[in-house]
Amino acid sequence: MAAVALVSGSFALARLDARSVSALRSYLAEPGAGIPDAMMVAVSADGKTFHVPGCRFLHKHESENVRLMAASVAIREGYVPCVRCLRQYLNR
Repeated sequence: MAAVALVSGSFALARLDARSVSALRSYLAEPGAGIPDAMMVAVSADGKTFHVPGCRFLHKHESENVRLMAASVAIREGYVPCVRCLRQYLNR
């Protein structure tokens, strides 16, 4: 019985494609489009979003953990754009 469940679960996972997986993600985790690679962004070590420097939604108490980097590096490290200060780059 467990083997049947394992096999059917494997087939269900194999049918998932990138669109269905991205549909499961929160709208706060949109990858963005057209973000200039060299644009400098601020990231917090405690978060997973990147912001324009000075964004009021970047927590002030995290200022010692905030660092600047190029947007391409932030994306490569798994950060996603802030839905407030970088909304022009989101796919909405």
